[in-house]
Amino acid sequence: MAENKGTKKVDFKIRCQTTWRDIVMYRWLYFLLIPGILFFVIFKYVPMGGLRIAFMDYNQYNPAKSTWVGFDQFDFPMGCCLYGGFSP
Repeated sequence: MAENKGTKKVDFKIRCQTTWRDIVMYRWLYFLLIPGILFFVIFKYVPMGGLRIAFMDYNQYNPAKSTWVGFDQFDFPMGCCLYGGFSP
């Protein structure tokens, strides 16, 4: 098997130093990423917590007493037309 003689093995410590040096050198580009990352976290990731309400028998007066029902909430809308039930 042929050996690759063109590559030089770089020490882990040197790699870390050059990485941090590059991060410090381009720090303003990383600061420009912050608003975009915050946008996706706030408007795309955080609302995913509310999706679990679709799988619960939600009690609006005491959310702690809400019970988990799984796909039972979707049984009627999907089952009526797909499995030979009535069709509106």
